[in-house]
Amino acid sequence: MASRKNFDTSPLQVGLTHAGIGTGAILLALSGGVAYVSTQGDPSSASPRQQISLFETRIETPPDLKARFSGDSLDEGLDTGLALDAAGNLPVDDLDAPATFEVSNSGAGFAAVSAQPSQVSIALPKAPLQGMAEPWQDGLLPRISADGRTPFNAYRRPFAGANGKPMIALTVGGLGLSRRDTTAAITELPPEVTLSFVPYSANLQEWVDMARKYGHEVMIELPMEPFDSSTNDTGPYTLLTTATPQQNTDKLNWLLSRATGFFAVTNYQGGKFITDRRVVESVTQTISERGLGFVQDINNTRSLFDEASLSYNVPFRAADRILDTQPMGDAIDRQLLHLEAIALERGSAMGSGYGFPVTIEQIKTWHESLSYKGYVLAPVSAVIEHQAQTKANSGRS
Repeated sequence: MASRKNFDTSPLQVGLTHAGIGTGAILLALSGGVAYVSTQGDPSSASPRQQISLFETRIETPPDLKARFSGDSLDEGLDTGLALDAAGNLPVDDLDAPATFEVSNSGAGFAAVSAQPSQVSIALPKAPLQGMAEPWQDGLLPRISADGRTPFNAYRRPFAGANGKPMIALTVGGLGLSRRDTTAAITELPPEVTLSFVPYSANLQEWVDMARKYGHEVMIELPMEPFDSSTNDTGPYTLLTTATPQQNTDKLNWLLSRATGFFAVTNYQGGKFITDRRVVESVTQTISERGLGFVQDINNTRSLFDEASLSYNVPFRAADRILDTQPMGDAIDRQLLHLEAIALERGSAMGSGYGFPVTIEQIKTWHESLSYKGYVLAPVSAVIEHQAQTKANSGRS
C-alpha cells in the first residue's frame, strides 16, 4: 500500500490558497458575463456616437441672438448686454476680422490656399450684382432690378433638382460672432448648407463674401422682440411691437444695409413680435418690396409670418426641426433622423441649427452617408420652392 505523505499547512498558506481560489472564481464570472453580453446583449442600447468629449469638451454658447420661440413657452436666453460701438458692431473680443483666404479661380470653381475646405465648390458671384442694390446711408439696400430680378432669385444657390429623391435643407446660424466657428461653418460644411449671419457682426460683408466664395447661399438675421426683453437683449435695432411702422422700417433698413448678397432674411428670437399682426404685416411688406425671402427658424403655430408672406408674395419656409437645442452628438443625430422621416413623407424637410462645433461636425458626418440613403441635401431656397409648388398642386387637385 502506498504510503500517504502528510503536509503541515500553515495558516498563511491556507489563506493564500483560499485567496487564489476566490480571485480565480471572480475572474471566471466576469469573463462569463462579458461573453454573455457579447453574444446576447442588445446592440441597440450601445452608443457608438458618444464622442462629444473627444471633439469639444466645452460648448461655447454665443450671445443668445437667435433663441428659438418653439411651443407656447416664453423665450429663454442670457442677458448678453449688447452694446454696439460707433460703427454698429459688437465690441466683443472674438469679433475679429475673418482670416485672409487667397482664392484662385480655375474654371469649374475655386480652391482656397491658406484654408483647406472639405470640398472644392463652385463660387457664387460676388455681390452686389448690377442693378440689385441701392445706396442707403453708409450701406446698400437690396432691390428688385429693372428687369424684374429679385435678390431671392439672384443670390440663391443654383440647384439642379432632386430627381425625385426627398430633399433635406439645413441652415446654420448665429455666424459672424466667433471667428473660429464661422470659418469652420463656411469652409467645412457642404456648400448646399445655407448660412445666416448676425447683423451686428464685425466685417459682415467679408464674411458674406467668403461664404459665397465657398458656394453657400446666405441669410441675414433680423432681431425681433422676445417676450422677456430684460433677459433677452437683442440690441438697439430690434424690431418692436411698440414701434411705429416708420421706426421699424428705419431699423429694418439699417439691418438690411449691413451687407449685400443675401437671398433671404430670418428671425432671431421674436416670440412676442411674431404674434402681432400689425408689425408682422408691415415688416413682411418691406421684405416683399425688397424681393427677399423669409425663413422662420422653427415652425410655430402662433406665428403670423406664414399668412403674411402668402399675402405679400414673399417666399417663405419654416424649419421643421431644431438640430441642437441639446448640443450633443446623439441628440443632433436624432433630429437629423426626424428630418429624414419628414422628407420621406412630404418630399422635403428643413432643419435649423447654430454654428456650434458639435453641430458642424455632426452635419459633416451625417452628410457623408446621405446619398446612400437616397436623400439629397438641398439649399433652403430649393425647399422653399418645393413647398410652394406642393401647396399649389394641392390647391389645383
